[in-house]
Amino acid sequence: MTALAMLLVACQPSQAPEQAKLGEAGKAPPPAAALLPNAPTDRTGIPGRPDLAMPQRDTTPVDTKVVNVRLSDQGDTESQALGMPATRFHPQDTVYAEIETNGTSADYTIYAKWVAADGTVLSDYGMKVDQSGTVRTVISLSKPDGWSVGENRIELAINGRNQRAVAFNVQ
Repeated sequence: MTALAMLLVACQPSQAPEQAKLGEAGKAPPPAAALLPNAPTDRTGIPGRPDLAMPQRDTTPVDTKVVNVRLSDQGDTESQALGMPATRFHPQDTVYAEIETNGTSADYTIYAKWVAADGTVLSDYGMKVDQSGTVRTVISLSKPDGWSVGENRIELAINGRNQRAVAFNVQ
């Protein structure tokens, strides 16, 4: 299905630069099939890497909350830098999201569900975070066949508890 063929550019907490990163130079991006829920992956449970298989969502109660989300059409996931904030995008843009969390838990999972303007779930995955305090996690997603025109969104949850939905317009 070309509508679901996507490329997960990168995803990792900013405080853990020593961890391996997705999208490193010379490495191929994950196959589109790996972005579907329950698809096999060798990244399951690695902190700072998306757990694309998500056999079961972590629902352990934690006090960590999403405190801020910034979107941009420019960024560098390796250096955790984002361009100017944006809420409007073009169909071929990569959408970068910086998710800032804060709490005392040193072990939790951020779940990101990317939803198209028509309500179709494009991608739904979790990222393990193994640090307490303020943590910035940068993710990005692009659609080679283009984003749907209209209001798309990212729904964010921590350990199964919905935290925030962030809308972005594609024109």
